[in-house]
Amino acid sequence: MKRLMLIWLMLIVALVISCASPSPVNHVTEPIPSIPMPASPSVPVTTPTPALKPVPKLNLEDYNGGFFSIKKLAGWNIVTAGSCSGPVL
Repeated sequence: MKRLMLIWLMLIVALVISCASPSPVNHVTEPIPSIPMPASPSVPVTTPTPALKPVPKLNLEDYNGGFFSIKKLAGWNIVTAGSCSGPVL
C-alpha cells in the first residue's frame, strides 16, 4: 500500500512540475509590426475591397414528398429512394 501511495505522489509531483508555467528569465519580446501610415495626414489610408458579384435570384417552388416537403429549384425533378425500383418478387 505504501508503494502505491509513493507512486501516486511521484505522479502528482511530476504532473505539477510539467504543468507549471516557465519563468520568464530570458524572455525576449519581438516588436509588434506597425500599421503603414500615410505620408501626410491629408492622404487617407484605404484598403482594397473585393468587388461584389451579383447574386442570382433562385426560382424556388414547393415540393411535397408525402412525408417531407422542401423548396426545390424550378424545373428540377426529385426522385426519392426506392421509387425507381420495381415490385419485389
